[in-house]
Amino acid sequence: MNDASLPMLEHFDSFRKHYYARLQTDVPGFALAAVPIRNFLKKIVAQGGFYIRVRSEYIPAIVASGRFKGCLETDHSTLNGGSRIRKESCQALFGCDPARLKPDDFPKYGYLSCADTLTNLLVTDEMAYQYGGAVIRLKKDRFMHRTTMTVGDSVNFGRSFGMVPDRVDDILPVGVFGLKNSMERRMLFQPRNPAMCWHYLASKIADGTLNTDNFFRLDEIMGGEIPMFEFFELQFHGPISIAEDVERIDVFDYREQVESPELQEAGKKLEALGIPFTASADFEAAYEAFQVRK
Repeated sequence: MNDASLPMLEHFDSFRKHYYARLQTDVPGFALAAVPIRNFLKKIVAQGGFYIRVRSEYIPAIVASGRFKGCLETDHSTLNGGSRIRKESCQALFGCDPARLKPDDFPKYGYLSCADTLTNLLVTDEMAYQYGGAVIRLKKDRFMHRTTMTVGDSVNFGRSFGMVPDRVDDILPVGVFGLKNSMERRMLFQPRNPAMCWHYLASKIADGTLNTDNFFRLDEIMGGEIPMFEFFELQFHGPISIAEDVERIDVFDYREQVESPELQEAGKKLEALGIPFTASADFEAAYEAFQVRK
């Protein structure tokens, strides 16, 4: 699959290279900050895992359909404004024309985390409040050529109107919040100095505060200073097949009903496809279930 089959990315490379040129001229000291950020992002992409979180109640429908659908197809979204905001954010992020795109052309959203699936499942549990307790781990090698990334949530506080994603297989970097992009929209959170975000991130990488062993704790380590560094967001482009693209699915969430017959039946279907599945509502049960089915 190449960009010709990914309408969202049709003009993306020229769009992000133009933004990169602006960063070089408009952000004081950008060239110095970009080096450690670029090297760091390359390292964590190479060693990390690709994940999606959803509510556990959606797993039966996802398994039944045989593919993962984005919010423009399901009309399920955590965003105020729903599909309208998602369309506008994609136009801002990728330089696309939403009117020319079908619902399944829009990306599906996930995050980059540690390679150890159990650690990710338990350590990123706070994400369950907003995104859900079911964690879908994707086969990374099938997505390297069609995944983009931002440092932090691309939509919160209108950030999509002040950033452009990186390709995970070609990091410039551009995917850190700073400059207004082509959309004439006001960002709800605008730093007084766009260079602040870049230099703050670069400094924490340089002094070892943020490193390849703890990058998946980004919000805990850095989110308090500049409230935009929650996680490393991934945007997956193109179809996501359950049978071909999913490595495993795990549910760990005491806030959700994880013992429902529908979810257990979906788990059996996944196991029949050779996809490990666990569902637990407490720490010890999650650990034990994972050890059995890892």
